[in-house]
Amino acid sequence: MVLLSVQIETESKLLRKFGLVEVVPSESVTKIYEDFCSGILDSGDKFVLPEEYALFEVTAYTGQDHGQTCTFQSVPLNSTISDVFQFGKYLKFKLLRSFVALQQPCINAFEALMSAAIKPKKYWANQYSLPRENNKHKLYNDVIQWLKGSSIGWEDVNIGARYVYGFHSIFFI
Repeated sequence: MVLLSVQIETESKLLRKFGLVEVVPSESVTKIYEDFCSGILDSGDKFVLPEEYALFEVTAYTGQDHGQTCTFQSVPLNSTISDVFQFGKYLKFKLLRSFVALQQPCINAFEALMSAAIKPKKYWANQYSLPRENNKHKLYNDVIQWLKGSSIGWEDVNIGARYVYGFHSIFFI
C-alpha cells in the first residue's frame, strides 16, 4: 500500500481538495476513481460524488506537488498507480461536461409527421360480428387476429378482405 494525494474538481468547482488515501500500486487509476467517489477509500472525511456529476467525462492528471506552479501531466485512466508514481504522488481527477452525455434526445416534429405520412398504413379485413357465429366465421375472425398479432396488414382494406376470405375458404369448400 502507498499513500497518494487525490483531488476531484470540475471545470469551475473544487469538489474535494487534495487528501491522502492509501492505495494498492497495482490498481488502475479508474478503479481508484470509482472507489474514491463511492466512499470506499476513506481518508477521514468520506467523499461521495454528487449525482449530478455522474455522467461527466473523467480525466486524470498527476504532478509532484499541489501548488499553483506545479505542472500536472495527463495520465491514461487505464494506467496503474505505480505508473502514476513515476510522475508524482498527487493525482487530480477533472470532470468535464460531456456533450454526448448532456444531449437530450431531439425529436423533429416535421420529420415525425413526414415519416408517418410516407409509412403505409396497415388495414385488416373487418371481422364478423354476428351474435352467433358459425365455425366458418370463427375461422375467418381467427385468421384476422393472427395477422394482426403478426403485424401483417395491407394498404387497402379490400385487398386484405379478399386475402382472408380466400385463405379461410381453403378450409371450407
